[in-house]
Amino acid sequence: MSVLDPDRTAGLNRLLDDAVRRGPRAGHAIVLSADGLLLASSEGLGRDRARQLSAVASGFHGLAQDTGRHFGGDTVLRTVVAMEHGRLFVCAVGENACLAVLAPEGADIELAASGTTRLAGRIARYLDAGPSRPLRPRPADVLPESRPSSEAASARGRTR
Repeated sequence: MSVLDPDRTAGLNRLLDDAVRRGPRAGHAIVLSADGLLLASSEGLGRDRARQLSAVASGFHGLAQDTGRHFGGDTVLRTVVAMEHGRLFVCAVGENACLAVLAPEGADIELAASGTTRLAGRIARYLDAGPSRPLRPRPADVLPESRPSSEAASARGRTR
């Protein structure tokens, strides 16, 4: 998968933004191509940080795939990186893309993991459907928050 056309990118951005906004606390999410190119990002992350996260997520996903292949784990369903102040979830979105979600410290890990999996399914269907399919986020696609609400308002001026 290469760079998407602007309408498809905008659709993915809206899907990510809606999933982040509907969560009990907002987080960050990106969609990247299988080769690590940033395809879409949620509001508030900023272009440079989203590109950095894309490279990191691509590396983790590749390492997890190699580990599964070489040590009998088969298909990688999800990679979780536990950090002192949060978690990074990376999962495949079809064969050509990945979803990466940053969840903050204190986020409900089960809610974040299941929300990431559901969102990945929605993104896969959106990418497979082609440009004519309407984008309708569902309330079940929620992600945890990664910043206080006072920062959220100032982060709205992101660049795409």
